[in-house]
Amino acid sequence: PYTTLFRSNFAKNKKSHFRSALTVSPDDGSVWAGLKEDLDIVSSDGLLLSSNSLDGAIRSLAADSTSGLMWVGTNKSVIAYSLSSGAVMQILPLSKHAEVCSLAVSPEALFVLLKKELQRRDLNGILQWEVSVKNAARAALDGQGNVWVLFKEGTPAL
Repeated sequence: PYTTLFRSNFAKNKKSHFRSALTVSPDDGSVWAGLKEDLDIVSSDGLLLSSNSLDGAIRSLAADSTSGLMWVGTNKSVIAYSLSSGAVMQILPLSKHAEVCSLAVSPEALFVLLKKELQRRDLNGILQWEVSVKNAARAALDGQGNVWVLFKEGTPAL
């Protein structure tokens, strides 16, 4: 059932795969799919639970079973949704010209990679620190407390 749902959306928007994100909730196996500005939540048995249109193209999704939140990064904002209900729980304040590239979450922190900086926030969204970066594309955690950043030139840095 998922293949049909997502394939039909991609067929309509051939360039959309560059503005898409997909992840599975660790709590109930539901699929969270972001395609352009649309956020769909599909149950583990293939039923569409929710469909929302957001203000900005979805860039990244990060599920956090510790806090029960799904973090959604758009090119304009970071929004926390409840994994259980799909309700908006929090919208993080970002600077006017911030552009979200990627999100990564650990049991202790949320990492928000913006076009020009990397932020570490606690699981309530409170900024703990930030560092300037240039040409960042994606961030990932290694399970040992380190965050890796992939730059557009293709060189990862820790």
